[in-house]
Amino acid sequence: MKKSKGMRKHIRKLKAKQRKKLVNLLPTERDVFNIIVRYIKNIHRPPTLREIAKLMRWQHTRAAQIVNQLVDKKYIIKDAEASRGIRLNTDFYEVTIKRRKGRA
Repeated sequence: MKKSKGMRKHIRKLKAKQRKKLVNLLPTERDVFNIIVRYIKNIHRPPTLREIAKLMRWQHTRAAQIVNQLVDKKYIIKDAEASRGIRLNTDFYEVTIKRRKGRA
């Protein structure tokens, strides 16, 4: 992903109540959660575990551990059958995807 000046602005700010819910995440969990949100926002689909591992410069198994911790804490929902089966729990975060110009 190309870093841009507007990278910080692409994620909708959480309400104060929702922001408090993110406090109990460890720094690595917060980083992975933010990667998932950014990926969905920019690419319009969830990342695979291998893509998360590549972005974090980790092994695939480490990324799987962190994603499973986020699932246990109910920040994300994971479908075991699909490779892109990661979804955000809308109780914590809601992503609004804006379509690019020239697309329907």
